[in-house]
Amino acid sequence: MFLVRDALHATNWQYGLSEFFAGAGGLIGAAIAGRILSNTVRARIATLGFGAAAVIMVAMGLAPSFWAYAVLLTLLVAAFGTGNATFGALLTSRTPDAQRGRVYAALNGLARTASLIALGLGGTANAVLGPRSTFVVAGIAGAVTMAVAGVAVLRAQRAEASALAAAAPPA
Repeated sequence: MFLVRDALHATNWQYGLSEFFAGAGGLIGAAIAGRILSNTVRARIATLGFGAAAVIMVAMGLAPSFWAYAVLLTLLVAAFGTGNATFGALLTSRTPDAQRGRVYAALNGLARTASLIALGLGGTANAVLGPRSTFVVAGIAGAVTMAVAGVAVLRAQRAEASALAAAAPPA
């Protein structure tokens, strides 16, 4: 809200219209995620989606106008939606049925707690840094986090592939 209203000087109508762009991004993200069939690709796309969302946040903090922000918001929600949907499908397919409720309960609690912490940190950062810098700093932090996560995903996939190859009977 502070970025759109204060830094970009959007009207009330434009601020409301931003929800349309977010919705369009959500549809795009769901359409992309729905086409991914393998868990290996899902893990990579989830990581890339969240990483792309972080980079787009940096761009949003630097957006010169509301309309540039609107395009970036569409891309942000598409990237985040793709990451979130592929992560959800991956979690469902990799969690045994008997443990799924416990895993989802833990994830939901963690996500809610992280949201509350993010609101506090975001509000504090906005008060100290302003909306543009807050988006840039948060985006950089997210991109670094997802780069580390991406390396971990690739290493885990390589280790799993090596273990499967070693366990396979000789041809």
